Amino acid sequence: MKKLVLVLIMLVSITYSQAQTIGDHLNYIREQKPQGKFDSNTKPYTYTALEESVNSLMMYFLDDNLICYQLVIVPQDNAARQRWVTSLNDGWVVINSSVWKFYTNGGSILIATLDYVNNVGTVILVKEEKKEGVEN
Repeated sequence: MKKLVLVLIMLVSITYSQAQTIGDHLNYIREQKPQGKFDSNTKPYTYTALEESVNSLMMYFLDDNLICYQLVIVPQDNAARQRWVTSLNDGWVVINSSVWKFYTNGGSILIATLDYVNNVGTVILVKEEKKEGVEN
C-alpha cells in the first residue's frame, strides 16, 4: 500500500511538472531531462526523452524560438496509461473521460487529451488551450 501511495504521489508531481514545460525553452527542458534527444532536422522541432519512472516516452514539440507548445506523452504499456489517467483525474479538472484541464498560476489553461494514434497506441496530448479571439 505504501508503494502504491508513493507511485501516485510521484505521478501527480510528474504530471504537474510536465504541465509546466508548456511555454518553457528547450534549454530548461534539457536541464530537467538531460537524457533526451533534440531533432532539429524537421519542423516542428522535437525533444524526446524516455521517462523511465513512469514508463513513458515524452515528446516535446518546439516552435522556431525553441519554446515548447505541445507535449505528447506515450505510455509504454497499459499500466503506465492507467497511472497517467489516474494522475490526471486526481490533479486536473476532469472534463470527460478523455479530456482534462489544468489552471496554471500564470493564468493560462492547459488541456490534456487522451487519444489513439495508429502504429503508436494511446497518447496524451498536452497543450495550452486557445483563448477566444487569440491565436496561439
